[in-house]
Order: sequence, then C-alpha cells, then structure tokens
Amino acid sequence: MHADKAITLCQTAVWEASTVTTVAGSASGLSGSTADMLRLPWAVFVDNTSAVYVSDWENNRVQKWLANASNGTTVAGGSPGKALNQLTDPRGISVDANGSVYVVDSINARVMKWASNSAAGANGTIVAGGNGTGSEGNQLNNPDGLFVEAATGVIWIADTNNHRIVKWSSPSASPVSTLHGYWNTTGVTVASGYGLGASQLNYPWDVAIDSNNYIYVADYNNCRIQRWLVGNATGVTVAGNTSFCGSTEAQLSRPTSVVVQSSGVLYISDFGNSRIQRWTNGASSGTTVATNIVSYGVYVDNSGTIYASDWNSHQVLRWPNSGGITNVIIAGGNGQGSASHQLSYPR
Repeated sequence: MHADKAITLCQTAVWEASTVTTVAGSASGLSGSTADMLRLPWAVFVDNTSAVYVSDWENNRVQKWLANASNGTTVAGGSPGKALNQLTDPRGISVDANGSVYVVDSINARVMKWASNSAAGANGTIVAGGNGTGSEGNQLNNPDGLFVEAATGVIWIADTNNHRIVKWSSPSASPVSTLHGYWNTTGVTVASGYGLGASQLNYPWDVAIDSNNYIYVADYNNCRIQRWLVGNATGVTVAGNTSFCGSTEAQLSRPTSVVVQSSGVLYISDFGNSRIQRWTNGASSGTTVATNIVSYGVYVDNSGTIYASDWNSHQVLRWPNSGGITNVIIAGGNGQGSASHQLSYPR
C-alpha cells in the first residue's frame, strides 16, 4: 500500500515501551466524523514532508494530516457511492512523487486516483478496475492493498477475492501482467487459484515491491508472507508458516500489511496477534516491535519510524526510531466520527 522508496534502518535498532503522546486529536479512543476524528481507519501512507494519509474506512474518505496538525483534511472521497467523487470502503492507499493519491475503492472494485491537493467533493479518475466485480482481466473482486512504483506509475493490487496480485500500467484500461502466485516480465500467468501451495495465495491482503523486483505478499489466510523473484515459478515463504497460524515469534496470524526495507527487513501487521512484527532477511522468526494494536496498515519511513492504524481506537500511532518506542497519536484520537479530525475504524 505504498509508493516505492528505499527505506534503510540499522539492523540492531530496537524499541522500548514508553508513554503515549497525542499529536493530533485526543486520546479518547472514540470515533467520529469531524476534522480531528476517524472511524475505523485502515491503511496509512507518509510522504517525504511527514504528512500522513489515512484511509478512513467507515467515513468513506482519505484524510491527510500535516506534520503536527490537530485536524485532518479530506483529499479523496467523503461520501459513500460509486460516482467519481465518492468511495465505498476505501482500503489501501499510496501517494506518488507528484502528490497524487491512489485509493483502493474496494466495494466498487476499482482503484481511484486523485490529483495532488484535491479537496472533498473533487472527482477522481479510475486507473484500475471499474468494470464491475469479477475475475476478468479488466476486473477486480474486493481488492485490498496496493503498491505504486514511483518511477513508472505502475500499480500493483492485492485482488483479494480473486486470490491474485494484478499489475496495471496506468492509465491503461487493462492489466499488463498478472500474478496468481507468480509474476514475470512477460505477463504470463503460470499459476492460479486459491490454495496453500508455494505458487498459490489464499486471500492476499497486501503487496510490496523492493528495489530488486522481489514481490512480497501478505497471504492472509495462509498466515505467511510470500516472496517471488522474477522468473521463478513458485514463491518462497519468508515470514510465518503455511502449515498453521500461531502466536509464537516464528508464526503469524492473518497478516494484513507488509512493508519491505532496502535491506530486506520486513514490517508486518500481524492482525490476528494484535502486534507489529519485524523480520530480518533470512530469519526464521520475527521480533515484536508493537503490541496490543489491531492494525490493518503499517508504514515505515526512511528514518525507521513506524506508523500503524489502530482499528479499535480510531487512531494512527507512531513509534519514532529514537532508542525507545514512544506511541504518538498522529491522526484521529478524537473519537469515532466523520469530521476531518476523526477516524472510523482505521485499517
């Protein structure tokens, strides 16, 4: 759910629990629809100015918080529906180098793009899907996460209910290649369908691409992160265990979001275990860097700062890379709602 950029962090960086500080809104944990509240926030993206973008799921909008702001502003959507100025159940989000906002409009089976600095009520553009729910090459079915290649504008989408990853070359009306558990540069699909095999997926929720063109997929029901190398016929499990979900450091339970650093380190929203996990490249187990957070979206910036949506508390939290975790509410925290300072079940 991110635009690509190199993320480098010391391999030995650690975080320790500390106090919670509110930097946007209050810490009430209620939801709302005003400017300082959220209602079930889903995904998170942070641009190079430290502005935070949140897909405010139940408020059917994307909110943008400038650094240290107390209120957010609506930059996409704002009411439910399928018109070009609406969203219904927005999920994955990304922002490109020009400030354009990409949103997975899940119920409408499409991906929308809004120009930089768009306001509530502005029209977006359909850049993927939008041809009804289905499994054809120009359709999506309950899509969730996305990744935008900053240099090319190519969009990768976790097409969840089709058990595949789809690659679209914006603004084309059709995908240039698809991944049903496998991707290569020719756009040939060599494995398909739902399952737990190395070439299969079971409700993929998120996708990330690294600078070496490795593809990482949060394979939700298989409780693993799968990685594909260009030209390989099958994926490799790099986090979790396909055989069973669990709560040990070597296991995952319903991963919903994945971020990859330039070093190959992964950050994972381990939704079923209410934690954020960090896996180093080649490790057989992860390290818990945040607990007691029900999160559908995680983001890590260039300094190693972690951002995560907190679904139950209608907030977005931040853990700075400063030797110890300081949980900072940077979006929402003013109760559940649809005003610009609120979130509603961020995911």
